Amino acid sequence: MTNYRATLAFLAVLSAVAVFFCYLLAAPFLKPIAFSFLLAIMFYPVHARMRRWIPNRNVAAFLSTSVVIFFISLAAVLLGRAIVSGLVDIYQSLANPQSGKESSASISLVWLNARSARSIGIFPLQFPTCGAPSPARRKR
Repeated sequence: MTNYRATLAFLAVLSAVAVFFCYLLAAPFLKPIAFSFLLAIMFYPVHARMRRWIPNRNVAAFLSTSVVIFFISLAAVLLGRAIVSGLVDIYQSLANPQSGKESSASISLVWLNARSARSIGIFPLQFPTCGAPSPARRKR
């Protein structure tokens, strides 16, 4: 009976180690699998509607896959354009600080500085805004 328990404990430990190594092997693929699972759930109605319109399953699958790729690409392009536009705005506001107009990037940087400083309990740094004289240069 003791030999049986020892064998059972050994096999349990060996199985746990094998499951752990399987997890290590599959860990890099868990996020893409979860993302594809969510995409499949979100775009199933599109595929079902295409399947009703197109009797050939392969053509319906091709078209629904093309629609999914199109929407994902469109979202990536729009997000990329928004990021590039914001970075250009920040660069222009930092390259020409005395341009006379207050850009949304400088407003965003000042707000972000104040918000982050308040969240950790210190007073924010006082950055001069574009076009306004700094507090140190004001005549009293």
